[in-house]
Amino acid sequence: MLRRREGELTGLVRDLEDLGDFGKSDARRAQEDYGRLFQTCREAIAAYRRGDTETARRRRQEAEQTKLDRLWRRRYDARSGQAQSWPPEPWVFELETQKGDARTKAHAPQWVAARRQASLAWAQLAEAIVPGADEDRLVGLEDKAYASDAEARAAAAIWTLYVEVYYRTANSKVQSPELTAKLQTVDRWRESIQAIRRDRAEVERRQREWDRTRERLNREIAEAYEQAWKDAARRPDRTKK
Repeated sequence: MLRRREGELTGLVRDLEDLGDFGKSDARRAQEDYGRLFQTCREAIAAYRRGDTETARRRRQEAEQTKLDRLWRRRYDARSGQAQSWPPEPWVFELETQKGDARTKAHAPQWVAARRQASLAWAQLAEAIVPGADEDRLVGLEDKAYASDAEARAAAAIWTLYVEVYYRTANSKVQSPELTAKLQTVDRWRESIQAIRRDRAEVERRQREWDRTRERLNREIAEAYEQAWKDAARRPDRTKK
């Protein structure tokens, strides 16, 4: 068990460090958490070697019940979302200095703000993922992060739309009633992509909710089956099959 847990920590720390500044503090914290787990494993091994099977069993159970791998992988996923959503300063500068019409330039800071908001939402989720955290609160923060991410993706799609329109109509002297009518539909396309992204985010939220329900049901069935098995074992008139 100890060797497997050490392998978990090595991979986790490597992944967190790959996130740069977003993962450095978590990498140190993970090493501290796993260090306490390793100590419990060593105590179990030492107790077993000196013949104290009861202490060895208790320490082993403590180590097995510590779901650090699941907790830290979940926290890593949130940190990864934070890092990916954050708009780097060189990217912001390039975005805000690109050529474009008034509509394109007005949208640039909105896209930047949407990415920053998404990054903040992922950061709030990551900070909340700690041992003993309220699961309902985590689910709410997770849904908020995904919703913010959807808004950032919609902002990116709108930017692409505006840039495409700008480069196809770069010469403002070229005019026609038909062209004017077409350009007036751009804002409607903006609203439609926002609606699509929000609808998709809602479908994904419902899928995550279904997955959580399935996992809980499987866990409850396993617990009920185990209890039924134990009850049957205590009844001398029943034979386990």
